[in-house]
Amino acid sequence: MIDIGTTDFYFAVPHLSKAELEKYSVRLFDGWEKSVEHNLRIPDYSLALQVEEGSIKGKGKIAVALGALYFGIGNYGSFISGLQTIREQVVTVGDVLAEKAGQQIGFKAGTPKVRKRSGTLGALQRLFVKVQRGELTPEQATKEAEALIGEEAQDSPEFMVSLAQSLLEAPRFHQQVALPLEGVEDMPPAVPSDKERGNQSPTSPIWPPPTHLRVEVWRESKRQRKNVRVVNI
Repeated sequence: MIDIGTTDFYFAVPHLSKAELEKYSVRLFDGWEKSVEHNLRIPDYSLALQVEEGSIKGKGKIAVALGALYFGIGNYGSFISGLQTIREQVVTVGDVLAEKAGQQIGFKAGTPKVRKRSGTLGALQRLFVKVQRGELTPEQATKEAEALIGEEAQDSPEFMVSLAQSLLEAPRFHQQVALPLEGVEDMPPAVPSDKERGNQSPTSPIWPPPTHLRVEVWRESKRQRKNVRVVNI
């Protein structure tokens, strides 16, 4: 399966017990799953949610098989418009996840820190933009797409054929335009500088980080059962 969207969120909230954290995570997953089923027009997909204590730090990820993505894209006319429409659907359900993450806590959680990444879906869109801008030839973009998708490409050769043809036929821009990925970040978070970390003495003892909990809730496909696991990390 390929990653088509990840949403990270963080709330500075009081500590939750193990039972509360698990209950919160399962309830959040169930609400998010309903939103995905309502908004994402793809026949099948996998969902995975991780929630860690130490305030609340969570991550929701959607992945699809290439054949299911190809089927979904086919509902929207052209390959380009299909990619864009599905990306918009993924952004919508990512927003819902962040919103429900605050609502489900049960007390005022404040504004979350949210970061969204568009995964393989966004990377394919950027290849189209580069071809339209003249930064890559369709052939170069097709090779990059094959490398990006990897072994998954063997599972849906029709997807790769359609992708290559669509790159070849993509209309060229007369001038540069903004990348149509507003609201999605694909850069890793900035590493704090030495000044931001503070002047820690190199001779200070280094204590092992305290153990904390992570709840993992996932469903491999729409037809398979939901799984829940609580682990110490």
